[in-house]
Parts: sequence; structure tokens; C-alpha cells
Amino acid sequence: FFFGFVFVRPTHHQHKAVPMAASEREVAELVEMMTNNRDDKSRLRVLRAWLSDHSLSCKNTVSIMATLFGVGDSGLQAIKMIYPQLTDPENFKDQVLPQAFQYDDERAQVLAELGL
Repeated sequence: FFFGFVFVRPTHHQHKAVPMAASEREVAELVEMMTNNRDDKSRLRVLRAWLSDHSLSCKNTVSIMATLFGVGDSGLQAIKMIYPQLTDPENFKDQVLPQAFQYDDERAQVLAELGL
């Protein structure tokens, strides 16, 4: 007898399951780790590593963005890493966008970069 196995490669349309939102303690630890890094490049590296096994709510995203990233490219890079890991992406446009990005042109750029 022959048993065939079919391996299906996931397409880019399939999303991996997003882990549960990080606890307030975990988010506080992330902020502390990022605060210990003075430059945005190091902060982004810490964030990328942390997001590999954590996710964030929109509320926590706002506090991280407001605390650690100013206007400009680093904020855009951070949000591009965070967005796929949001537990509540449906709240992104209402909660994160207006609070984390002050200017209309920044908001438009974020939406374009995220394909929203």
C-alpha cells in the first residue's frame, strides 16, 4: 500500500495565529528594555525580538509608540512590525492611528505602508 502525503505550502494570505495580548507586566518589561536602549535602531531590534512570541493590544501599542518613538521613520518601522501582531487590528484606525501619529500625512503614509 502507498500512502501519499501532500504538503501544502502556506501562502502569504494565510496568517499565523497571533498570541494572546501581552500582560501589563510584560508590556512594562518591554518598555523598560527599550528605554535602556538610547537609539531607535536598538529599540527596534528589541521590539522585533519581543514580538516574535508576544502580541499587543491597540491600547498598549499607543503607549509604546508615544513613549519610545517620535515622528519619523522609526515610528513607521515600529508600526509595521507591530501591526501583524495586534490582537485587535479592527481598532487600529480609531485608537492607534490618531494617537500615535500626529499629522495627516504621517497617517496616510502608515495606512499606505500597511495596505489599509
